[in-house]
Amino acid sequence: MMECATTEQPREYLVEKTGLWGECVRQRRPVITNDYAAENPLKKGHPEGHVKLIRHMNIPVFDNSKIVLVAGVGNKFENYDQSDVEQLTLLMEGMWQLVERKRTEYALREKELFSQQIIENAPFGVHHYELTDDNKLIFSGTNPAADIILGIKNFQFIGKPIEEAFPSLAQTHIPETYRKIARHGGLYHEEELNFEQGVIAGSFEIHAFQTSPMHVTIFFSDITERKRAELELIQAKEKAEESDRLKSAFLANMSHEIRTPMNGILGFADLLKEPKLSGEEQQHYISIIEESGARMLNIINDIISISKIESGQTEVSLSEVNPNDLLQYLYSFFLPEAEKKCLLLYRNTKSSSNEIIINTDKEKVLAVLINLVKNAIKYTPSGFVEFGYEIKDNMLEFFVKDSGIGIQEKHQKVIFERFRQVSESIDREFEGAGLGLSISKAYIEMLGGKIWVESKPGFGSTFYFTLPLTDISKNHINMIDSILKSEIKNENKLIGLNILIVEDDKISKKLLIELTSKFGKKVLQATNGIEAIELCKKHTDLDLILLDIQMPEMDGYETCRQIRMFNKNIIIIAQTAYALEGDKEKAIAAGCNDYIAKPINPEELNKKILKYITR
Repeated sequence: MMECATTEQPREYLVEKTGLWGECVRQRRPVITNDYAAENPLKKGHPEGHVKLIRHMNIPVFDNSKIVLVAGVGNKFENYDQSDVEQLTLLMEGMWQLVERKRTEYALREKELFSQQIIENAPFGVHHYELTDDNKLIFSGTNPAADIILGIKNFQFIGKPIEEAFPSLAQTHIPETYRKIARHGGLYHEEELNFEQGVIAGSFEIHAFQTSPMHVTIFFSDITERKRAELELIQAKEKAEESDRLKSAFLANMSHEIRTPMNGILGFADLLKEPKLSGEEQQHYISIIEESGARMLNIINDIISISKIESGQTEVSLSEVNPNDLLQYLYSFFLPEAEKKCLLLYRNTKSSSNEIIINTDKEKVLAVLINLVKNAIKYTPSGFVEFGYEIKDNMLEFFVKDSGIGIQEKHQKVIFERFRQVSESIDREFEGAGLGLSISKAYIEMLGGKIWVESKPGFGSTFYFTLPLTDISKNHINMIDSILKSEIKNENKLIGLNILIVEDDKISKKLLIELTSKFGKKVLQATNGIEAIELCKKHTDLDLILLDIQMPEMDGYETCRQIRMFNKNIIIIAQTAYALEGDKEKAIAAGCNDYIAKPINPEELNKKILKYITR
């Protein structure tokens, strides 16, 4: 080789330029040339500078039936023979096996490195275990993601049995499962494995498989957030289904609650047309119509109240309230109803001093108390109903207690939710829209208190609610009492008033005429704003205008504004059936002195007239 001066050593050759080397491939057998100088058509020559050839031998090396290399030797002192072929073939086949083994080892190393890189950079955790002859499962490896998922350094456990590395797993089926896989192979998958103790906490998905005999590898990922989202989705679905069910039950209930009093109103109104009715029968039918109308009004008021609460339009109007006055009113109001059911009605105030005053919304507190006492009487077939209050921790704690049917524990929170009742089936025993307690809860929370119930089925219920307590002097109470007494005196001083009723609804107009008859010396009527303005200009001695807001041609707001352009002193009280948040403010802004919502309460109307007109 030292004598060879060939510099060009190509790896590819054209077929026509390959001589003895090519013949070895073409003939797929060794080619021996013991006299290279002799004429031989198979020779194609050799590169410039090549050592001088005397004799030459080429052999093909096969891998199965494929020629993988050609080996050549030259210039042996003796002629080449079959023995040389066999020796060179054996040598080169052995060398080829070494090359192939190196290639396989290199490929395996590359594959292992590739796999290791995948595991090292995988987003899921990896644990490796080795099973020893004495059946110990030894922690043998991990990856960086495992540290992130579990929040610990997993390398500290290498060389330790699984029970020592992860004690929380020792109480599960996991170690034995891993041992079986390491020994016998197979795959294992668990979709959700929950832990809330020790090192491991949360929900995990795991895959285990045998990587080699007595070795097992585990892939795991934290699915806590996914499971939480799935649970929230299930709960949202159940809530939506429950909402649909409640909506259907509520609509069915509302249909019943509205149609029932309407049936009484329309049915007995039709019976009143009978010509031969006695006076007693007429009064009986009228009382039924009034009762049905009151029930209908309660339903409508509840729906309006809950709508205002839901839309955030309910406002709190604070004033000084004597709770004893509220309880006295409740007692007087509900005593006839209690006696009708043969129930004992008690008013209990452990703190009965007239000096107790709370700064709260009187109407909302009274609405809550009325609702609770009404429910107590309704759900108490026999026994008693007791209500009152006492002072606890600078709070006034009201209670309404009864000896009625009671409420099961599972229903005690439900009854304060919107449109919920203890019984929501169509065959329930007691009527009602299921809005009263939810309205009460919203009102009490607005006023800075809380409401709850204690009850046992068959032994009655006690509803409690609290309100912040504020003390005011007795002199102030006496001053308020004197003001109320003076108002009563002023009522007696009223003389005939000149009144204009502006109302387009015939029935409402007739009702107002009846309600103002004791005050009115002269009562004029208008059906729209234009007529009202003309009458005001013509009759300058008018004292009071009862002005409907919703009218044809010109609404009440604009009518009031135009009247104020030429008459600043006349008292104008607006009235509307809308009773929505902001109506009163709009009426005052337009120039009205006050506002009253339909259906008009005669006592409230009288108070408003007394407030502005006394002679």
